[in-house]
Amino acid sequence: MEQEIPQGVMDEILDLLYQNQKIAAMKVYHDARGGSLIEAKEFVERLSTKLRSETPEKFLSEKSGGCFGVTLLALLVVMGTLIGAFAGATAQSPAPH
Repeated sequence: MEQEIPQGVMDEILDLLYQNQKIAAMKVYHDARGGSLIEAKEFVERLSTKLRSETPEKFLSEKSGGCFGVTLLALLVVMGTLIGAFAGATAQSPAPH
């Protein structure tokens, strides 16, 4: 007999899936139900597939660019530091005679 998932837990799982956080959803399911991790993975995969076909608009875009944005910011900071260091070095170097 399958144990029912409390509505609050199911709501949390749905929220995580809509945020593309399957592993966190598996953990919530596993903590609530016990059982094997394989069972948790299979449940979350089935639910995710169903939700994506029924309500794809609720999912956060996987192309959100979060990592790209952080990488770009870091690159700009490094470039700014290098340019500043180079400009400072050339301003302090003596002029050739």
